[in-house]
Amino acid sequence: MTGPEIVLPKVAEGVRLAARVLAIAMAIATAGFVIRMADITVGTSLFLLLVLGWCVSPYAAIALALHRPWKSAEAVLVALATTIAIAGLAAYVYIVAFFVKPDPQGGLVLLFIPLWQWVGAVVGLGVAWLMERRPRRAP
Repeated sequence: MTGPEIVLPKVAEGVRLAARVLAIAMAIATAGFVIRMADITVGTSLFLLLVLGWCVSPYAAIALALHRPWKSAEAVLVALATTIAIAGLAAYVYIVAFFVKPDPQGGLVLLFIPLWQWVGAVVGLGVAWLMERRPRRAP
């Protein structure tokens, strides 16, 4: 018979893996999107590489933070919610800026959305880190 104290770490591990896979998938999708939207020439390839790194960096930070196992299931859920919020924000804004209402200034989205994603990642993962570090209560 398995008690909740044995099942919960397995669920938390699955949630952590799901958040990490989502972050990696969104990093790949964002990289593909940036490359597809770019006008690749010899003079712009360095700038494209810098923009690509900037757009993918919040997802890389989340995937890196979720690399090691976490002890707290609540902290893992906060990290998953952070990942979903950051990925959802980016997907929505990129779709609106480039497909629904295309605008000549739409490319600025690639510079400013990662900034807001970093703010969200620092806040969300900071809360998850604090939850991970808090002392355990006795059952």
